[in-house]
Amino acid sequence: MIQEGGSVAFGDTIKDQMYKYPERVIFGVKHLIGHKYHDCSVQELLENVGFKIQPDVNDNPLIVVDGKKYMPEEILGFLLEHVKYTYKNYTCQEATDCVITVPAYFNDAQNSCKNRQLKYPQVPQRTNSCRHRLQQHLTKG
Repeated sequence: MIQEGGSVAFGDTIKDQMYKYPERVIFGVKHLIGHKYHDCSVQELLENVGFKIQPDVNDNPLIVVDGKKYMPEEILGFLLEHVKYTYKNYTCQEATDCVITVPAYFNDAQNSCKNRQLKYPQVPQRTNSCRHRLQQHLTKG
């Protein structure tokens, strides 16, 4: 959930807000990554979400909250930062590694978008998932 002022909240803290502010609760981001705004899958998602999605000049989908535009990869980045923060608070240790499963159906464009956000140069494609060593991303955050 993107709150007023641009702060981000996740998980149980937003359950009560989902129905009150559906335009702020972002979900299904992986269905936007690497797709064009006018793709059938994006248009189908548009019918099922309360938040606003609009195309950029290259027909890439942008999530719009309070007039601010976010790329789907940015939302993924917010989630990774939240995971890092939660891990540190729970274990009192810095996170140095992370495993991210990538849907096997992700195409090259989707992997390219994801990799740009993760700042990880090469990700091997596997049938069910990919293991990423994100030490640089997690320790720089």
